[in-house]
Amino acid sequence: MFSSQGHIEMTPSKFWGFVTKSVRRTVNDYLLVGTPKAFEQYEKYCDFRAELGKCLQIHPSCIVVRGSAKFGFSIAPKSDRAWRPFSEDSDIDVAIADVDYFSRLHHDVCSWEERQRVGASGVWGVRKDAKRQEYRGFNCIPDKLFPPNTCVYHVDAMQGFDTSPYCGTRREISAFVFRDWWSLRNRCEYDLIMLKKAVEEKQILSPLEQIDEAETQVDADPERMPPG
Repeated sequence: MFSSQGHIEMTPSKFWGFVTKSVRRTVNDYLLVGTPKAFEQYEKYCDFRAELGKCLQIHPSCIVVRGSAKFGFSIAPKSDRAWRPFSEDSDIDVAIADVDYFSRLHHDVCSWEERQRVGASGVWGVRKDAKRQEYRGFNCIPDKLFPPNTCVYHVDAMQGFDTSPYCGTRREISAFVFRDWWSLRNRCEYDLIMLKKAVEEKQILSPLEQIDEAETQVDADPERMPPG
């Protein structure tokens, strides 16, 4: 299951099999452990977390990588993103589980909300307000949903962080900051439950269905069919 560098050897089909058996075991045993695919070596992953932790002034063990950078494919419960492979253009999503750091950011965001009218920044502002409330139910603050001119120390650190020494290229980093590990686990479980629901309702194809569809398209392609 684990490579010599600590990568979990996972395919979309294998991952889907684990999800259908147990969402919680999938989160605990696979999502939150192991070396992410974005890093060729475990040592580089450790260096990445150590340096990012130093920039944010948090312990490196509070940082884990999520998203397509984790397994090499996306597990987002969205039809345009599910199972999409990690590519040169992909960013790195990190989850931070640290109560003190969460409290600092949460205080800054709440102070801004108290001073501003809801939706003061237009339609997109209204959408961000709604999304922040959704994540707040999981004790989480995604940095892409920060109000303008808040949490500046975090934004500056993330924008200035160079990932190339650790994964070979400079990638954008986004963070989901959680109050604690229980909150992170609950959000991961929620995302997988939503993924299962979307597959069951045929909004998203399962990996096995994608394979079947691809084979059907190949069979139907005259250029790929043997001459008669």
